Amino acid sequence: GDTVLVLLVVDPVPDETPYRERLKRILTKVESEFGARLRDFEGDIRRFREFALSVLVEFPYFEVDQELVPVRTANGRAIPFRVGNVDRALEQVEACINGKRTVMEIADLLDLSDAEVNALFSILVKFGHVQLKKRLTEDDLLVRANCRRLSVERLTAQYGRPVEDLLKEFSSARTIRVVIDTLPYDRNALWFLINKLVDIGCLAPSSAD
Repeated sequence: GDTVLVLLVVDPVPDETPYRERLKRILTKVESEFGARLRDFEGDIRRFREFALSVLVEFPYFEVDQELVPVRTANGRAIPFRVGNVDRALEQVEACINGKRTVMEIADLLDLSDAEVNALFSILVKFGHVQLKKRLTEDDLLVRANCRRLSVERLTAQYGRPVEDLLKEFSSARTIRVVIDTLPYDRNALWFLINKLVDIGCLAPSSAD
């Protein structure tokens, strides 16, 4: 371009065309947004950090399975380019994560392109802010797992006896459908607690047939 040279280093590929097309789009956008400032560039790259999202739209860390459910984690690492528009876009995505919605369902709530949503989730997963899990169904087989007693006590303090009853029912591998049909509580409430117990590691998928 007039002010920028865009380089991509890759292993040999059968067809370079798709990669070159992506590079052209990146080049056109960076020239459009920053060309004037680059002509008088003084060496401070901080102003360009938020352009990382435009690069990741074309070359995300990985392609996100839209059928998976994102769940927040407590130990994410700092995102070095989380500034300006990148920060605002990530906040929009994070506000829609509730442990139930799939990536596709979240994308439908946002005024962002599918490519932007994919890039943003690839960032959140890459830096450890989100984990992606399969949505549970009533036919999934769960079993009680070893988890911190404190986690169970906190959940029990909040929601009472149903937590203990669920853990008792899953002391051996059983389908979610069987357990929900067994217990005398609201199905939606049980689903909520089952997801909570899976998230904190007290219930886990069983390998039993």
